[in-house]
Amino acid sequence: ASEAAAAVAAGVAEEAARLAAELAKLQATTSAEVAASREASAEQASERLAAAEAALEGMLREETSSSSKAAASMLAEFGTLREELEAVDARGEQRLLERTARMEAAWKPQAQGLSEEMQQLRSSTAATASEQRASDADSAQALGSLAATCNQLSEEVSLLKQQGLTHNWCIPKCLQRIQYLSLDAEPGLWMDSPEFSLGCLGRSELRLYPRGAKDGDGQCAIGLHVALGPEASRAVPLQVELHIAGLRRRATYYAEESGGTLYLATGFGSLDAHIGESEEVCVGIEIPFRPWGSRHCAEPSGLSGLDPRRDEGGGTFLSAGPPPALSAGGGPPAVPPS
Repeated sequence: ASEAAAAVAAGVAEEAARLAAELAKLQATTSAEVAASREASAEQASERLAAAEAALEGMLREETSSSSKAAASMLAEFGTLREELEAVDARGEQRLLERTARMEAAWKPQAQGLSEEMQQLRSSTAATASEQRASDADSAQALGSLAATCNQLSEEVSLLKQQGLTHNWCIPKCLQRIQYLSLDAEPGLWMDSPEFSLGCLGRSELRLYPRGAKDGDGQCAIGLHVALGPEASRAVPLQVELHIAGLRRRATYYAEESGGTLYLATGFGSLDAHIGESEEVCVGIEIPFRPWGSRHCAEPSGLSGLDPRRDEGGGTFLSAGPPPALSAGGGPPAVPPS
């Protein structure tokens, strides 16, 4: 058995050696064939590459030739266009120059005329301005003289307003009105006249006291009330005479706390004695030509012997004796039925 096994092993070894020899032979043959195939493929590839390079070079030459021709054509066209543009520019410039020359020839005389007119206008304006300045100076001088004259006239008018001022108030059906308004019931009640302006005194009203001032002698009294206002004068007359039916009395001056002024004259007797057959009574005021004093002076110059006092309402007055008390009653009367 061992011999058989050895024989089998020897046969296997021989067969393996033979197979190895054949395999080596096959490898050598294959390597040779692969080398030959590689050489043939390399040659074919080189030939193909050379042919492709030659074809590409030819194509490039053809493309370059056609591009050069196109570029030359375009350059020629550009040159032609440039020449045409230069010719057009030259013609346009020439036309522009010709048109400008024609316009200058047409407008130059008018422009020269306008320039001359402008120069004349400037000269005329300068002359007018000089005349206006001279006129303004003359006007200013005339206005100054006129203002001085106006001021002088205003002073003279103010002085005339303070001289010889009079105003009368006639009351028809006097007793009927007084009885209708119950103004004869007690002293201190009065009836106002319509408002009027007396010189520079401002808004004024005459007052008729049928029974006199309150706490007075019971006789008829006449008053002049001057309201405080922007038009009221700061000066007051030094003599005011009030009258009824021709009977005159000098009035006493009272300065009210409200700023108004009251001139009061008393002692006119019974009101019935002054009423005639027509039942009409006329009362009035007269300011003779005398100097005026300050409204705020306690004792104005020219009122010698007058005693400044205070009435019950706190107002000041100038009187030669004790002042009569004034009532707060009275006011604008209602019109009684006829």
